[in-house]
Amino acid sequence: MKQFLIVALAALLSLPFASCSTVDSCTANGNYRIDYYSGGGFTGMQQGVTVSCEGWAKFWKKMPSSNRVITDSVKLSSDQLKKLDSLMASPDIFSYSNKVSGNYTTYLVLMKDIQFNNISFNNSDPPADMPASMIELITEIKNINKE
Repeated sequence: MKQFLIVALAALLSLPFASCSTVDSCTANGNYRIDYYSGGGFTGMQQGVTVSCEGWAKFWKKMPSSNRVITDSVKLSSDQLKKLDSLMASPDIFSYSNKVSGNYTTYLVLMKDIQFNNISFNNSDPPADMPASMIELITEIKNINKE
C-alpha cells in the first residue's frame, strides 16, 4: 500500500511536466524524469532539481504544505543529455534500494516509462553499496549549472 501511495504521488507530481507535444522527443531513449532533492531540518524546506528527458533541468524550492516553486531552469547540452540517457538505461539504478529517514535527507526519485525507484540517503555519507552508475548519475546532476 505504501509503494502504491508513493507511485500515485509521483504520478500526480509529474502531471504538470507532462505534455503531448514533447512525447516525440523522449521516445528514442525512453520517457524519463529525475528528481534529486534534499530537505528536512528545522524548516522542513526541500530544495532540488527535476531533470526531464526533453532536456530541461528545473531548479525548485518547496516549503512544507506548499507546492514546488521553480526558481530557475536551464536547457541541457546535447552531451549532458546523452550522458543522462545512457545512465538512465542502466538496470542498476532501478534495482538498487536504500531508505534512510533522518533530520536532513537526500532523495533520488527515478521514473522511466513504467519503472520507478525512490532512494533516500544521507548526502554527506552516501551508502557504500550504491552502484557506480547511480553515483555517476548524481554527479552528473550536481554538475548541471544554473545559467
